[in-house]
Amino acid sequence: MLVMTKRRCLLLSSSVTTVIVLCGAGFITAQRRAQPLAENDIWAHVDGVRKPWRPVGLMDTTMIPESSGVVASRRYPGIFWTHNDSFSAAAIFAVTEDGKIVARVNVGAVNIDWEDIAIDDKGYLYIADTGNNLRIAMHRYIYKIPEPNPYKDGGKSIAPAATYTLTYPDKPFDAEALFVRDGQMYVISRHDKNRARIYRLDPGDGGALRMNEIAALRADRASGADVSGDGTSLAVCTTRQTWIYRVSKDMTPVAGARPTFVRYPEDQVEGCAFDGEDLILTNEKGQIFRVPTAEIEHKVIFVPPGMVAQHSR
Repeated sequence: MLVMTKRRCLLLSSSVTTVIVLCGAGFITAQRRAQPLAENDIWAHVDGVRKPWRPVGLMDTTMIPESSGVVASRRYPGIFWTHNDSFSAAAIFAVTEDGKIVARVNVGAVNIDWEDIAIDDKGYLYIADTGNNLRIAMHRYIYKIPEPNPYKDGGKSIAPAATYTLTYPDKPFDAEALFVRDGQMYVISRHDKNRARIYRLDPGDGGALRMNEIAALRADRASGADVSGDGTSLAVCTTRQTWIYRVSKDMTPVAGARPTFVRYPEDQVEGCAFDGEDLILTNEKGQIFRVPTAEIEHKVIFVPPGMVAQHSR
């Protein structure tokens, strides 16, 4: 421990373990105790059971360098559809939970800034080319394609069944989350700090779809979304946590129902999807995570593996 006197002292250098101070004409060297890992736990003040944050799968990052969205197939059990982020090939990939790539299917479109992928009950996938980081593009797009057969359509190219042009209610903004319920499309913005706004896509002028705000959520920088199979829960993922909201038929949060959430290390999570009662998350490192919703309800907090042992001391 460094004991200071009444003499005026000058700090020369400091590190995690050592401090050098000039006092008058002499030097004092003091040892500073390194902080244990648990003290650096950004959720140390939050109650909850800690579990190690470990992926269940890893995709080939030479083919999928940045998984930017994910959705579970409703026709092919065990298959998840994902895609790369901006200025990559216009293609979707069928992968399994362990990260194995079953098929690559090309899409007759352009990948300017693909941010999410959604699915409906009629056999269609929806690809959200809705990224707008600089907020200067006045129109963005959604491509609707028939869901490919991952075991037969690998290497083929599929033309969109429809291409939707989106217009903004006022000024342009970034949106990285898309979900579909009963044939209705919704996007979630990323442009407001600590607020994610849900926009319903309604018919507008000239055949374009207009974004109409229907609700605001407590989520910071939404990067992906999905609605549960029964339509009662909406998952919205961010870099550091995923929120689950109870929603009404119009996809607005149920009044008085508090959202639940799962916390994890800042791991650049970009995609989330319901798979039965579980959540599937993907990040920019090609990792795949499975989180049971039961653990979310019990406020499990996921931390780096080494931090679990530190926190338990």
